Amino acid sequence: MRRTASEARSEMPADGSEAAGVDRRWANYGKAAAVTALAVLLRWGLERLFGKLPHFVTFYPAVVISASLWGTGPGLLATALSMTAADLCFIEPIGSLAIAKTADAVALGLFGSIGAALSVLLGRVRAAVRAQTQRAEAAAAELGRTAEQRRLALEAAERAAEALRESEERFRLLFQQAAVGIKRLDLQERMLEVNDKLCEILGYSREELLSLSLNDYTHPEDLPREQAQIARLLAGEISSYTIEKRCLRKDGGLIWVRVTSSLPSAAERPSEWWISVVEDITHDKLAEEALKQTAGELARSNQDLEQFAYVASHDLQEPLRMVAGYLQLLSERYRGQIDAKADKYIAYAVDGAARMSTLIRDLLAYSRVSTRAEPLNPTSSQEALDFALKNLHSAIAESGAAVTHDPLPVVRADKTQLTQVFQNLVGNSLKFRDPGRPPRIHVAVREDQGQWLYSVSDNGIGFEQQYEEKMFVIFQRLHGRGSYAGTGIGLAICRRIVERHGGRIWARGEPGKGSTFFFTLPS
Repeated sequence: MRRTASEARSEMPADGSEAAGVDRRWANYGKAAAVTALAVLLRWGLERLFGKLPHFVTFYPAVVISASLWGTGPGLLATALSMTAADLCFIEPIGSLAIAKTADAVALGLFGSIGAALSVLLGRVRAAVRAQTQRAEAAAAELGRTAEQRRLALEAAERAAEALRESEERFRLLFQQAAVGIKRLDLQERMLEVNDKLCEILGYSREELLSLSLNDYTHPEDLPREQAQIARLLAGEISSYTIEKRCLRKDGGLIWVRVTSSLPSAAERPSEWWISVVEDITHDKLAEEALKQTAGELARSNQDLEQFAYVASHDLQEPLRMVAGYLQLLSERYRGQIDAKADKYIAYAVDGAARMSTLIRDLLAYSRVSTRAEPLNPTSSQEALDFALKNLHSAIAESGAAVTHDPLPVVRADKTQLTQVFQNLVGNSLKFRDPGRPPRIHVAVREDQGQWLYSVSDNGIGFEQQYEEKMFVIFQRLHGRGSYAGTGIGLAICRRIVERHGGRIWARGEPGKGSTFFFTLPS
């Protein structure tokens, strides 16, 4: 199976060396082989401790680790090696690639299919995440360099202005050696002096520049704005001004400059001249434009990644339904005809396919928060809560819960998604209730610093506060599957929806005393 171009690039070293890239890829395959060997040893050790175990109990983690950390190729290698090792070492007859039992052959084929699917999916996700991270790091580095250059240039300009005010001698020294353009003008806006840097910026000799007026080198569209500022400066309405404008060089080129003009302080008599500091910011403008373009590309990349997650999870549904269907047929047709272990292994496979189907369905729901979202319109949060409670009617009645709420406001929201937030949060309170008392759930709201602050509190089992962040991470659970149903997607979807609406979500809890989930929406 071919790897994507982004996966191949993600395995190349930073210096772009082809030989180093080959070494890195071989190293990744070697790591995958090592992880598989470790899985074999762990399988032997566990069997010595606990007796006969499912054939692939340690090989699934080896495939997931290899594909997640090193890409599709190492994941596929781990799958192939795991199948070979399981056949030779754990499937009868031991030491031979032949398979005596049909159930073992089915299990081996199923493991190969699932391992290959996991390798492709996890490899693609890894490659996409790494590519996006590299682009973000490059954009951040470029932004840092641009900001530092601008900071240094501004500091130079400020030092120049301060030196001009301190003394004529220091002014002369700075005037000729400054790293920015400087010009001194009379009250009729004629240039009296210019320094070498200004001549370099505009491309004129000193004599040519002294013969020009502001109209000759300022872009016509920016001229009225600066003339208005000069009039205010000379009239004493302001002490200084700073503008960014376009200038025309002698060679016809267009550049961007930042001009800071001020009158010298003269307590005894009115000043007869004023001064301008001219900084070439063409590079900064180009970098700013490039940064905007990069930000746009990152936004498109994020959109593409979300679309990929949607398409990947959507397209995996059909083959997984086929696998689950045939497994169900095996379970119904051959149950009790082979042996108890075969029945158990088939049950494991059916359960695994069902859980994978649930995970893919939840991943599809997570991606639809962005791909299938509706515009934000004025929405009654009271109606959204009512819809959520109607959907949860059976669970509320079964648990004997009492759900109360404050009067809820109208907000700008996607009504379907707001309903989903309420349904997930109230549903969590019902799921994680204290078995020794009936659930009591209250939805409150208050206005806080220009936002609506919602809270959903309960008297359930609570949680350790240190696990707050983990609860909002996709597919992360605080409890095992045997204790509570679900995949750990609900709160991750809530966070994604709330952040899409411009808010944030967090939680507070204490074991045995219940929990409260907070989220904000712009008022």
